[in-house]
Amino acid sequence: MTDIDLIVLKEASPAAVGVSIELLDMVNRLGGQRLLNWRILSPSGTQAALGGGMFMPAQPLVRAQARDIVVLPGLGTGTEAEMAARIA
Repeated sequence: MTDIDLIVLKEASPAAVGVSIELLDMVNRLGGQRLLNWRILSPSGTQAALGGGMFMPAQPLVRAQARDIVVLPGLGTGTEAEMAARIA
């Protein structure tokens, strides 16, 4: 099984986060078993604050442990400099 963390930063795109979750869920459903073990983490605690004033349940980022894959969906960046500023 592959362990994946989705780290949802403040103002992340709700659509991008949703598509990421749907993709992971679809892999498990099409595989007929739990191939991917994923969870949603947020630096702000038990709720991830998405763009457009939306919120979703999350686990605090401080609980993060070593995982096989880490995904930061919906950052809305186009360059390396924008990425560095967004995750700082």
